[in-house]
Amino acid sequence: MDDQMERSQKIIISILYVLVVFGLSHLLGIGINSNINIPMQFLIVVLVSLLVKFFIYNPFILYILLSLSLILSVMVHRFIRPFIFDFLDRIIVLFKNIYNNFQGIENIQSENILFYWIIIVTVISLFTALSLFKRRFIYLLLPVYLSFYVIYWYNYYDISLGLLASFLFFFIILLGLYNYNKEKDSNSDGQSFLDIYPIWLRTTIAYSFIILALAIVLPKSYNYIRWDYLSRKVYSTFPIVEELRSYNEYTRSGGNALSFDFSITGFQNTTSRLGGPVELSQRKIMTIRAKEKTYLRGKVNHIYSGYSWEPYNFPFLQRRVGSTYNFYSFNERDMYNEEYISILNHRFSSTTIFTTLWPTEVITEKGNTYLMSGDREIVFGEGIYEGENYFVRVQRPEPYGIQVARGVLNYKEDLENINVYLSIPNNIITQRTRSLSRFITDGLDTDFQKASAIESYLRRNYEYKLDVEQVPEDKDFVDFFLFDSREGYCTYYASAMAILLRLEGIPSRYVEGYLAYDRIDSDLYEVRQEHAHAWVEAFIEPVGWMTFEPTPAYSTELRLENYIEPEDDDDIVTPGSETPTSPTDVDGPGIDADDDIRGPSRDPGGGDEPTPTPDETNNYLVFLVIVAGLLIVPFRFIYGFILYSKEIKKHKHKGDYRYLIYIYKQIITLNELLGYPQLPGETHFDYSKRIGYKFYDYNEAGFNEITNTFVETKYGDKEISKDHIMQFEKYRETLESKLRIHWGLRIYYYRKYVSKRYWKI
Repeated sequence: MDDQMERSQKIIISILYVLVVFGLSHLLGIGINSNINIPMQFLIVVLVSLLVKFFIYNPFILYILLSLSLILSVMVHRFIRPFIFDFLDRIIVLFKNIYNNFQGIENIQSENILFYWIIIVTVISLFTALSLFKRRFIYLLLPVYLSFYVIYWYNYYDISLGLLASFLFFFIILLGLYNYNKEKDSNSDGQSFLDIYPIWLRTTIAYSFIILALAIVLPKSYNYIRWDYLSRKVYSTFPIVEELRSYNEYTRSGGNALSFDFSITGFQNTTSRLGGPVELSQRKIMTIRAKEKTYLRGKVNHIYSGYSWEPYNFPFLQRRVGSTYNFYSFNERDMYNEEYISILNHRFSSTTIFTTLWPTEVITEKGNTYLMSGDREIVFGEGIYEGENYFVRVQRPEPYGIQVARGVLNYKEDLENINVYLSIPNNIITQRTRSLSRFITDGLDTDFQKASAIESYLRRNYEYKLDVEQVPEDKDFVDFFLFDSREGYCTYYASAMAILLRLEGIPSRYVEGYLAYDRIDSDLYEVRQEHAHAWVEAFIEPVGWMTFEPTPAYSTELRLENYIEPEDDDDIVTPGSETPTSPTDVDGPGIDADDDIRGPSRDPGGGDEPTPTPDETNNYLVFLVIVAGLLIVPFRFIYGFILYSKEIKKHKHKGDYRYLIYIYKQIITLNELLGYPQLPGETHFDYSKRIGYKFYDYNEAGFNEITNTFVETKYGDKEISKDHIMQFEKYRETLESKLRIHWGLRIYYYRKYVSKRYWKI
């Protein structure tokens, strides 16, 4: 009787084990878009989960099977058909796809779904079996399973509620059996426990069923009471609350996408007034794949009222999705680089297509047309919702200096609607604002010099601060910022610069959107609501529209105004000559398994090995030459890297004084390579004053501070601290990063480690 009870318990626990594993595996299968039918899923779960349980109790058999499989695979690979390398490549592709899926970069490919799901089933089975049968710690199941069910419910997989209820039902039964065995083992009178076992089991199932039934029949509604003031207070105090499920607010089925408005970001409480304290949110709204930091334009404004910005009523023209509309002519193709950027929405929906200054093509699966204004604002009527993505082909202009050197010609007199971009509310702009504009630009000739001076003045003389007071209603917003508060955030700086530019006759636009600068991978950026930003676009002859960054919390773009076009362009990559990467993976021509790549056919009957033909010998030699050539560059790179590291260590060993001087010389060299050399006879102080603002980064040591430390150390008696060394090293890294962007990764690393063009001092 005792053995029979033991067997029945084990069978019940095994059945519950399989059902628990199946519930979570089925839910995760839905999450990866598995199209396996439910009976087949259940069969796979039964086989995998029972095999896992078997191998947990019999690990030695697993080791033997793995060893035999390895030996057999090697023999098949050696004597029948080589397959191991292909198999390993397939495994790498699978796990790379899984890793990218975890990063939110791509979905699981259709050919990988079955294998991925089987891996999921195996992991779940292993964890559950260890908790139930080996460690006998059943309570560990509760937080893990509940976490998955809640997360999937939060992501709008409503089936997770039913599966969660089923899991709790099975868990309570397992808990009853677990506690029964625990009490039985601790009680010497085992017979009495055998008598009450059926009663215990019936009671456990009954209570489980009652709890499950109550949870299902209790009334539920999504028509909850909204209290916006309370919501804002709760979100500001407990930011994590905002990440809870929002009942389809951003999904295509339940949401209502609207055009972008800066008031949703927390930088403005309303659309009607600028400024005031902000309430930022860390909610992730987009993931951007791009080659560099990107200004994502959401709304372009033209008319300033003294307390707000409004867009001018420019017409929008209909464009076809997938069609290309170039803004540069074919003859200007060396003025820009082309690339595709992709944008994936998270907890966010909008009819606004976020893009850079020069978009040329929009690709989305949700519609056929979109609207574009003359200022390249893009509106997509279908809306882009949570979990949906789109691609934009963009033209990124070369820095100002390069375009000028290559002969670009754009004039203000040819600009349509120039009066809109120069409009000023004369009865609102104060006299002291006008005087400040003249003071900043006094003695400067070109629009570029004036715009750069205004940008630099704002970055240097005003404090970046989020917690600011509300602007008085009787005050002009720009005047109050420039002369009274002298502190603020991006809307303050951008508004002031746009007005100061117009006072100098320079057309400008006030732009709102997001700044994608939070890099999470080599070409992947996360955008949160707190990354909302406002900046300025100005029409600068002869280049045209340019982006300016007056807010000191963010770095300015590289401009290279002193750039001189090199005569020898052997190692210069013409930007326009590179074809942008397609937004979709395109498989190139390959070699099928049935193709004969061995050359002329041979008699399978055996005989002497045929003598290689002259063509075969030549091809073999060519192959060896190509391989040798390909290996030279990596070896040169490794050798150069080792030499560079030894060079750094050598100067470090000479002491802090010599090492600091060495780093400063490197900084001077990097400045020169970026187009800002030290002029003959120019002192260190004069040099730093002339170019220091060009590489200014907020909250970091600038070139002026670096130079002061260098001069006081070399020509004075200033002691060197570790902080000074760290400042110099960090500034060197900043310049190297800018040079990497300017040259491109390939040329940068080639010149640094292979040709060693800039570190030998």
